[in-house]
Amino acid sequence: MNNRKHFLASILISFTLALSGCGGGDESSGSGDANGSMVPNTVKGVIAYSPLTLSNPFFKIIGDSIEAAAKQHGY
Repeated sequence: MNNRKHFLASILISFTLALSGCGGGDESSGSGDANGSMVPNTVKGVIAYSPLTLSNPFFKIIGDSIEAAAKQHGY
């Protein structure tokens, strides 16, 4: 019985943490400037690639391809 309570409590805590991590902020709003007017967000995001090694041609080709595709899409 005690194990069941611990299990249910851990499920409840996990569910609560998962929902709190999915905050409902307004994505379309920008940051305000000194005059209080809204400035639109212009940051697209970050694309990260962490290759195992760049001495292996396979990983070098993948990295170069990712970089080329990112530039093509304005990153």
